[in-house]
Amino acid sequence: MTKTNETHGIAVEALAVFFFALGLFTLVSLAFFSSIVDVDTRGAMGNAGFFVSQSLGSSFGVLSFVFPLLMFYASYVIFRKQAAGRIYWKLFSAVLFLLSTTTLLGLAYAENPVFGYAPAGGWLGFLISREMAENVSGTVGTCIISAVAMFLSLLIMTETKLGTIARAVRGASRRAVVSAAALAAAARRAVPKPRPPRKEKPADRAPAPPAKAPAAPVEKEPESAADAPAEPQIVFTPPSPEKKAEVPEEPKSGWLDFSLPSFDLLDPKIETAVEIDKEAMYGKAALIEEKLADFGVKGGVVEIRPGPVITMFEY
Repeated sequence: MTKTNETHGIAVEALAVFFFALGLFTLVSLAFFSSIVDVDTRGAMGNAGFFVSQSLGSSFGVLSFVFPLLMFYASYVIFRKQAAGRIYWKLFSAVLFLLSTTTLLGLAYAENPVFGYAPAGGWLGFLISREMAENVSGTVGTCIISAVAMFLSLLIMTETKLGTIARAVRGASRRAVVSAAALAAAARRAVPKPRPPRKEKPADRAPAPPAKAPAAPVEKEPESAADAPAEPQIVFTPPSPEKKAEVPEEPKSGWLDFSLPSFDLLDPKIETAVEIDKEAMYGKAALIEEKLADFGVKGGVVEIRPGPVITMFEY
């Protein structure tokens, strides 16, 4: 029994080596073969290489380069010494992948050449695609069937479950959403936010009351803001006469330094009358009352004291 198992193991390993050698021979032959002139340009693989390259190119078209990869895959599967049922199932999935791919190329390119191979999917892909499209499932149905068959063959060859793919897609989409959110947040932080306009407070808008200039006392009865007169009283305080700056007397050195004063001192004093524009004063008083009323300050101007520089409105 042990000798039989050893013989079977040697046979399996020999079969794996055979598939690997066949894939390597096919790959080198295709690399040296020119599909445009149908000539072995290097002469490296001889007539056998020429025959293999020409047969694969005419049968599978541009997918003839997938054939060596499938041979390597078959060698790997057999070398792992899996159960016979699993080996046959995986080899069948490899053949199904090759046929479904050639069918899709036949539908996409028909008899048009791709990289010098015409038809692009070989005569096998062209015949399968035309037969299925015309007599079985139509063009769209053939595309769907071929795509599903290729996807299932890949799942069987890679031993991947649909749940694993779904989890991988969900994780990738979640990472993409997180990355997009991080990029958006970084972009928002990089853009400076416009500062809102500063709102002026009512105290900032109201004119600051000027300092009261000394004025002659005016007798008046106290009255509330509600009983304020329609027109405030204008009290004019004449400016006090300016005092001339006293010039310090220079020490007299003698009677020769004495100079007589000018005759302007004998001229009479000229009285200048000051005209007050009452309408303008009343207009300013009304404007002050209106602006203060906008901020909820109720009252009225009861007295106006015009001055040479500053006019005081008593509210």
